Amino acid sequence: MTEDLEYIERYFLGDLNAGEKEIFEKRCEGDKEFAREVSLYITMRAGLKQTLINEKKEQFSKLYQNRESNAVTILRPWSSGVIRYAVAAAACLLIFLSWMLFLRSDSPKELAEGYVKENLNSLSVTMSEGSDSLQQGIAAYNAEEYNKAEDIFRELSINKKYRVEATKDLGLTFLVRQQYDNALEQFDALSDNDSLYANPGPFYKAVTLMQRSGPGDEEAAKLILQDVVQKQLPGHKVASGWLRRW
Repeated sequence: MTEDLEYIERYFLGDLNAGEKEIFEKRCEGDKEFAREVSLYITMRAGLKQTLINEKKEQFSKLYQNRESNAVTILRPWSSGVIRYAVAAAACLLIFLSWMLFLRSDSPKELAEGYVKENLNSLSVTMSEGSDSLQQGIAAYNAEEYNKAEDIFRELSINKKYRVEATKDLGLTFLVRQQYDNALEQFDALSDNDSLYANPGPFYKAVTLMQRSGPGDEEAAKLILQDVVQKQLPGHKVASGWLRRW
């Protein structure tokens, strides 16, 4: 039970990576007992906020009264009761700070930056036949040799056989370098490819807009994420989690 509560708290504090969040959400859907614990956790947290507020009001009121009554007395060593009060107040403060952290909601920019850091630092090596150049580009990307990776992916993007993968990887190369306009150009081209059954272009475009966070970017990204969720496109589970925290 304790381990589950710690696990649930890590989810709501944003300490789980994208893969761990996906596992958490699937468990909520398939494990009724776990879903009940999540519900109890949320209810407990919701009630805790007002309780803490009331307790702190009472504590500070008592503290003020004690200060007034003792203003002209000689200072004396702390009694055990005062020590217990100080410990209790410190504990309440820690709980209050934890609650404030729980309430904190990451901005779209922070969500995107976290996703890029956790999921786009490296690309999976493809084993497709005759894809030596593509593998070289991926290897350069993973080694953070982005100029070399850009050159390889750009050349491959005009090759019909590798166009989809190269366009995606070229867009990601621009994204990790924070060249957002160039990244959006590639993800737009990828999104416009009607031949793909599962097109990752819209999700990556939303991530780019969120990280850039220019005028109107967050609103546009939100609309794209809603479409990604509705159409169950690649990234839809991550998008669904973001939209709940938006």
